[in-house]
Amino acid sequence: MPSRTLENKVEDLSKLAATLTEQVGNLQKEIKGSVTAQAETAKVLAAFRTDIALLGQQSAELKNLKEQLGALADLKISIALLERAVEELKRAKDNGAAGSGRWPVPLLVL
Repeated sequence: MPSRTLENKVEDLSKLAATLTEQVGNLQKEIKGSVTAQAETAKVLAAFRTDIALLGQQSAELKNLKEQLGALADLKISIALLERAVEELKRAKDNGAAGSGRWPVPLLVL
């Protein structure tokens, strides 16, 4: 096997340098793509965090509304009882209880 000349070695090194340069260029392109993807991921994550914070706020508002509706339900029951008492008083008045001088007082539990 003939020994390699200096020119052959330089040529091989030039080929290796070209290959490495190409590979470095490809790596740089991939890094730029990764940086772009990471920036997009950061934007999506920020939007996600905002959405989560909004959901937390809306959840608190719904809890407050639920508590208020519970109080409204109690008021509706009280109003229904008062309406029933008024109706009983009207019936008693129409039935002539007023003529006896006594008004029946319905039992009202709140």
